[in-house]
Amino acid sequence: MNLPESLPSSGTPDLAALAAKSAVLRRAASLAGWAGGGKRTLTAKGVLRKQDVPAAAAIIGVKAPQAVRSAADLPELHVAWCAAIGMGLLTVEGGKASGGPELKSWPPDDGTGLLEA
Repeated sequence: MNLPESLPSSGTPDLAALAAKSAVLRRAASLAGWAGGGKRTLTAKGVLRKQDVPAAAAIIGVKAPQAVRSAADLPELHVAWCAAIGMGLLTVEGGKASGGPELKSWPPDDGTGLLEA
C-alpha cells in the first residue's frame, strides 16, 4: 500500500478544528486550569487525592461515584489528567501538581499546536 508520508498541508486547519472539539483535550485544559492554579497535593502515585475527585470531576463535566479510592478510579478524569500532563498543561513534581509550561499559552492561537499535543 502506498501511503503518503505526511498529511497535505491543506488538511491541517481541518485537523486542528477537530482536535479543538476533542472532549479529551477540552477536559484536559479545564482540569489543568483548575489544578494548575496552585500547588495541588497528589497521592504517592501522582494522581489527585480522593477528596479532590468530586471537584475535579465537576470541572470536566462528569459525575464522580460515591466511593472512589483515587482519581485513577474514574476513567474520564484519569485520561484528562494524563493528557494534561502529556500536553505540558500540568507539571507533577515532588508530590504536587502545578501549571505546566503550555498552560499560559493554551489554546494555541492558530490551532495547529493542538496537533502537536
